[in-house]
Amino acid sequence: MHLTETGSCASTVNWTASVDAGSSSWLSVTGQGSETGNGSTITVTANTGSLLPNTYKGSITISATGSSGTAIPVSPQTIPVTLIFTGLSIQGTINECMGNSCNNTKPLSGATVTLSDSNGQAIATASTDAAGKYSFTNIAPGSYTVSVSADNKGKHYQGSKFISINGNLLSQDINTQAG
Repeated sequence: MHLTETGSCASTVNWTASVDAGSSSWLSVTGQGSETGNGSTITVTANTGSLLPNTYKGSITISATGSSGTAIPVSPQTIPVTLIFTGLSIQGTINECMGNSCNNTKPLSGATVTLSDSNGQAIATASTDAAGKYSFTNIAPGSYTVSVSADNKGKHYQGSKFISINGNLLSQDINTQAG
């Protein structure tokens, strides 16, 4: 967000910006500044690190005073803010190891991939496609375990990977051996 004053300024205008108490856990702004006719900037930040996928509403209030401390007639101004947090995504490929060392792999189709939270509770499942690809969407930031199990041509496969997500994760591949 950029705040710019237009017109002639005879003196300095001081401003403060704040967010409402209900949105202060996810919404923040630079606190104060002054304007002398050249433009001024307010930085608005939305912290999604602890949010679950949802719609969040808040407001920013900007108050301004003249250099003598007298309130400007149109002050304060309240700006509504709506944040639609759709969640994050995790995707990758499940591979079958073609030997003991997993130097050679091939995609494992039809495998069941489970996403579990830090308490071990399964929150989502997916099946791999013909290319061994899987994906999970609308995931909240946090720590998870991606695990795989499959029965293919009389062989049982399983494996897992611990991940921490605070942004979209691509290429969360798991190599698994028959066991």
